[in-house]
Amino acid sequence: MSCTMTPRMAVTKETQEIANPRYGLLAAATVVEDMAPHAHNGIEYVVTCEPGLDLYPTGPNQCEPGTTPTNPDKQPTPGRWISRADPFAVYGVEPCFVGNQDQEQARNQLRRRILRGERHLVEIAVDSGYAGASPYLRHPDTTVVTTTPLPVADAMGVLEQKLAEVGRTGIIHTPRWTTPRLDRHIKRDGPRIRTTLGNTVAFGSGYSGTPPEQADDDGRLWMYATPQVTVRRSALIEPATWPEGAFNPRTNTGFLLAERVYVVDWPCHTWAVPTDVERPYTLTPPDSAVHAVSLTSPTTSKE
Repeated sequence: MSCTMTPRMAVTKETQEIANPRYGLLAAATVVEDMAPHAHNGIEYVVTCEPGLDLYPTGPNQCEPGTTPTNPDKQPTPGRWISRADPFAVYGVEPCFVGNQDQEQARNQLRRRILRGERHLVEIAVDSGYAGASPYLRHPDTTVVTTTPLPVADAMGVLEQKLAEVGRTGIIHTPRWTTPRLDRHIKRDGPRIRTTLGNTVAFGSGYSGTPPEQADDDGRLWMYATPQVTVRRSALIEPATWPEGAFNPRTNTGFLLAERVYVVDWPCHTWAVPTDVERPYTLTPPDSAVHAVSLTSPTTSKE
């Protein structure tokens, strides 16, 4: 074998390998591409959160003791709520030495980075409200269904019960590492995973498994449920080229930025249940994440 210092040959990798988002939040949610520019400011909509129904006796024994209806005058129950969601953005920057790489190569490299890593960051934001994301799972308004730690299968069942009580299907949110513990209780449906009852399970690599912010953290796994999630996102935004502001002539380097704006929402409810499983590690958020969500104002308010 020759010992010469011949450099390696530079080649182009033709196949663009992008991490498959199967079974995560983007697979479980309803994804709306190229959202309207006005939605970059956030969204709001009117929604019915509670069925607001009651029972009323109508048979021949309706006057017997114990049959008095809880709402004998059939008074209306308010059901209209305003649900809101705030935007956040995922971005990447590609610093490039112009002599070694042309602009199109640099831009394609940055696009691949965004496509490969955005799912994980979106799940982190939806989990803990980083970068101003709202609603988010660990919000103080999240309903803790029980404080008793449950086996993971029972926790999933309790969360499905809460979804059924308000007449909705939805998503069970749990960290990706819990998959082996739930494998007997789920089934694969294309890019989604569903429970026996048909709700979707989002196994998120960005989910921390930590409790809502108002609860003490004892190191156990917490699981969450929401009604169906809608993910609205913009097209990739690439604001400049090297000749038009993305080039520093003093250092002879290019500076390319790409970003995508997200608005993630679900109506009305978020439920949380602790499990008897200890978390094997604590997820570390990105250094750039900023917690910019009010801890006092709910994202869904009565009209």
